[in-house]
Amino acid sequence: HQFGGAVGGPVALPTLKQNTFFYFAYQGFRYSKPVATRILVPTAAMYSGDFSSICQSGFTGGICNDRTPITNL
Repeated sequence: HQFGGAVGGPVALPTLKQNTFFYFAYQGFRYSKPVATRILVPTAAMYSGDFSSICQSGFTGGICNDRTPITNL
């Protein structure tokens, strides 16, 4: 979808000369494309609190041990 518009005309100020004008234009473009999104659908085990299927080495303090923490921030 591409759209736009323009408007212009004389500026009516007494201190300016008769040949002063303004002009404004805008053009917009919207590109829509279907995007496949990967989501995690909870299993019955996840509903009961078992998240071992997404973290192979277990959890420590609620944090997955498979992940490397970012330090020095």
